[in-house]
Amino acid sequence: MLDPSPVPDAALLACAREQFGLAATAITFLPLGYDANAWAYRLEADETYFLKVRRGDAARPGLLAPRYVHDHNIEGVLAPLPARDGTLWARLGEFTVTLQPFVAGRDAWDSGLSDAQWVAFGELLRRTHALPVPPELAAHLVAETFTPDYLDYLPQLAARAHGPTPDDALGAELVAVWRANEATIAALRARTTALGEQLRRAEQPRVLCHADAHLGNVLVGDDGRLWLIDWDGAALAPRERDLMFVIGGIADGQVSPRQTELFRRGYGPVEPDATALAYYRCAWALQDIAAFGHTALLDDTAGEATRREALRLFAGYFEPMELMALALRSTGGP
Repeated sequence: MLDPSPVPDAALLACAREQFGLAATAITFLPLGYDANAWAYRLEADETYFLKVRRGDAARPGLLAPRYVHDHNIEGVLAPLPARDGTLWARLGEFTVTLQPFVAGRDAWDSGLSDAQWVAFGELLRRTHALPVPPELAAHLVAETFTPDYLDYLPQLAARAHGPTPDDALGAELVAVWRANEATIAALRARTTALGEQLRRAEQPRVLCHADAHLGNVLVGDDGRLWLIDWDGAALAPRERDLMFVIGGIADGQVSPRQTELFRRGYGPVEPDATALAYYRCAWALQDIAAFGHTALLDDTAGEATRREALRLFAGYFEPMELMALALRSTGGP
């Protein structure tokens, strides 16, 4: 979230002291991420920590999965810290609070990856995908159904787009973009549905996937080490759920053929399923359109900065070289 949390800093400091046992001294809001129900902070205590506040229950996949991967000695994954009661989160009224070590660095979307880091990224995902998934972890992971998230938002957005033009400028601009691209959105939804139905009929192996493994979630530390962060959507799904981000990518030119080859050196020989790659690219675009549209137009809790960024991202999907165009021309399936 780009706007500050409704939870006072003093309450977060008290939570860190009382529920995590840390001698917390200072906290700083970090305007990171696009989740309208989550907020990030830098917490100073005996060490520096990354604190995350979430409205509602803890995102258990995002806590249990990295803890499991980290405990299997896979480098590049930060494990959440346990609270005093042994859980990986703490309750704070209607919110949950989680902590993990803070790593100073930049995400690879901005900084890029060196050749060695591309290979290391491939090794990290290969080792993650190779882990056995015990039933007690599988029960908490997102189960792949080949139905994108947030589809319920699309009829609501369409209804608003066909109604009176919103009074506020942000809402009016989003409605204008929706109206101009409604046929494209419909085509994307139809293609996503058809690909999903085809994959539901297929028998594909499922592995532990990060499920959001784009370069924005790859943190390059100031020391050059690579970290895969933000596991909230961790899923039991075909490996293409993660490979989509590095084989073809989510925008034209984002990942070059050479970078994909470097990644493959670390990941090892595997021939991804073209239909699954096409589905995940389409599903990613569709669920982002729904989520960003909802935040900008329908979410009464979102602040102006968050709504403005959601509108920018929503509109950007319809640019000629962005994911919408890439998804609709992806090969595989019908």
